[in-house]
Amino acid sequence: SRGERVTRTNVPDGTGCYVGGGVSETLYETEFARIAVNSAVRLLAEQGGPALTTLTAPEKNFTFLDAGVFVLDERGVSIIDPAFKRYKSRDMTQYRDASDRFPFRLLLDKLADSPVALAPLYAAMPQSMNLRKKIIYARKTRMGDTPVIVGMAMNAPENIWQR
Repeated sequence: SRGERVTRTNVPDGTGCYVGGGVSETLYETEFARIAVNSAVRLLAEQGGPALTTLTAPEKNFTFLDAGVFVLDERGVSIIDPAFKRYKSRDMTQYRDASDRFPFRLLLDKLADSPVALAPLYAAMPQSMNLRKKIIYARKTRMGDTPVIVGMAMNAPENIWQR
């Protein structure tokens, strides 16, 4: 299986038990992203701009493993950056992924016709010659009077031969 280790042992009083742990490269489900993004959308609707501080707080529920929500303006400029999780302004439409594509341009194109969209993003993996496919889930909303895009990029499920 995927990195799990389970060992039978005894605790100090002699009771037998199993100890286990470790799953490397845990996969996300799109549902986690949907829940986090929808929660962020609700928070932005309730609080407006002040919600940005909450969305970047590590102790809040807007991060799952190494993926966290991001916020872009309607042109694709980051308000909360997808990679750096700070209030850094970066034109994400200029970002090329490891496959030399522009995933955020594709995302904006899809969001032009729909309030919700998914787009692929490919990342280099140092431990493999294969690219890691990620999925960007995003939704259009408003932060006060400002139209914004809230999203999350998560690892896509992969076949064993892709590792």
